[in-house]
Amino acid sequence: MTLCELKERWKQELFCRGRCCTCDSERVWFNGIRLRKATLRDGGRSTFVADIPVRRLLCGDCSARFCRPPTGVPTRAHYQPCVVSEAVVSDVRDEKVCDSAVAKEHGCHRRTLLRWVARIAHLAEPAALLRRVLF
Repeated sequence: MTLCELKERWKQELFCRGRCCTCDSERVWFNGIRLRKATLRDGGRSTFVADIPVRRLLCGDCSARFCRPPTGVPTRAHYQPCVVSEAVVSDVRDEKVCDSAVAKEHGCHRRTLLRWVARIAHLAEPAALLRRVLF
């Protein structure tokens, strides 16, 4: 999904209420909007987006306040999983590419990229991860 399509979908989602995440009630009220920032993948490149609308909601039954994350922005982190995974694969797959070049291409600092690689290396054996990436 391209960034333009995501922005159109975000506008439509602003009017969706859904159910309370605490008590599953349908009595959910709008409680404002906040704008957040994130880096997302747009086609083949990483793009910084400064105006992602996040709908604030309030439950009429249990008074719980919560936010509904927009489509394409699944985590509260600035760099979304699509950016992290692409950067790690680019860095690990080709040994000839410099870490700084991969980091610059994905809009992050070199140390951030190396931190991502270290975190993913702790999840599984590096050889098993590389087999999944290559095949």
